Amino acid sequence: MNNNHDYTRVGITLNDLATLDEDRWYEVTNGDLVEQEMVQVGDIHVVIVMNLYDIIKQFTGVRQMGRVVVDGQTYILAMDGDMVIDARIPDLSYVQDENIPDDFDWERPFLGPPDLAVEIVSSVVGAAYLEERVAAYRMAGTEQIWAIYPDLRKVHVYYRHDPTTIRVYGADEALGAEPLLPGLRIRVSDIFRNNEERWSPRSRNGTH
Repeated sequence: MNNNHDYTRVGITLNDLATLDEDRWYEVTNGDLVEQEMVQVGDIHVVIVMNLYDIIKQFTGVRQMGRVVVDGQTYILAMDGDMVIDARIPDLSYVQDENIPDDFDWERPFLGPPDLAVEIVSSVVGAAYLEERVAAYRMAGTEQIWAIYPDLRKVHVYYRHDPTTIRVYGADEALGAEPLLPGLRIRVSDIFRNNEERWSPRSRNGTH
C-alpha cells in the first residue's frame, strides 16, 4: 500500500484507463485519476507478497480454484456509465473462478472487485487512508480484506458481511480465510519468515 501520489486529472473512461502508460500505476478515487508514485518498496514488502503468493497459489492450484495475482492488477470497483469512479491496485489479490470471464485478458483492468484484497500497511499510512480503502473494497463486494502490519507482525482481517468485526491475528496464530478459501491455514509468522532470516544478525554474519 502506497499513499504517495500525484493527482493528474478528473474523470476517465475504462478504455482510457486501460491504455495508460503500463510502466506507471494509476488508481481512481471518487472519479479522480491518481498516479501512484513508484517508490522503491522495502525488502519486507517483497517478502510478504511472495510468501503469500506461494502459499495461496499452492493451496488453490492443487484444488484448481481461482487466480492469485500480485502487485499491479487494477480492479474497477465502481463505474458511472462509461466513467470509472473507483479503481484500486491491491498488493495481492485473489479472484474465484466463477467471477472470472472465460476470455478475460489479465493485462487489462478487471471489471469488478477481487474476492480477497491484501494491503501491506506502511508505517506512514494513516488510519483514515486504510479505512477508506477497506470501505471501497467492501462496498464493491470484496469478501475479505487483509491489512498486514510488518512492524507489528500482525494481520487485521475485515469482512464484507460483518463490518463491525476486525479479526486480529498475531505472529503465533494461524490465519484462515473461511468461507472464501475453506481449509487454508497460514501461520502469521510464515508471512514474514524470509525477511526475519535474512536480516537476523546470524544471517548477516553468514552463519546458520
